[in-house]
Amino acid sequence: MKRLLVAVIVAANISVFAWRATADSPDALRKTLQSLYDQSCTAIDRKDVLGADSIDTPDYTVVDDKGMSHNLAEQRQHAFQIFRRQEIVKLTVHIDKLTVTATNVIADVTQHLYMKYTNAKSQHVFVTDQTATQRDTWIKQDKKWRRSHGEARSMRVLVNGKLEYSFTKK
Repeated sequence: MKRLLVAVIVAANISVFAWRATADSPDALRKTLQSLYDQSCTAIDRKDVLGADSIDTPDYTVVDDKGMSHNLAEQRQHAFQIFRRQEIVKLTVHIDKLTVTATNVIADVTQHLYMKYTNAKSQHVFVTDQTATQRDTWIKQDKKWRRSHGEARSMRVLVNGKLEYSFTKK
């Protein structure tokens, strides 16, 4: 009987801790995280890589479509290289699902990235249309939600309307 009582108390404390980990209602949490994604997208649209990464923790990591892990500095360098050539960049992110745990929030998101680039020599225009899904981990640091980890789940890239690349994580 004591063991059952202890188990019930522990389970109740874990549930309270999970609720306190977010301290937000599910709707408020979704709005907060969507607002942070929107802030990052606006920065990307301006090609402001540092602004886009302001939602990330300093030790943020992301696992790409090849299973390789990259830290924040590597991600920034990659973004700088890509965006410096682009004339137009437009990113949107939509939260598909949120899962609250005792220590963090998992956000499954769909991203849509549109980029336009004109080759200076040939004047050929390249339009990239990419749709991807990612699983992001969010934690609360100093009373602010910060993204601590991301993992690519799927990606489909069209260049000038033709499928260039596709992957789905198994």
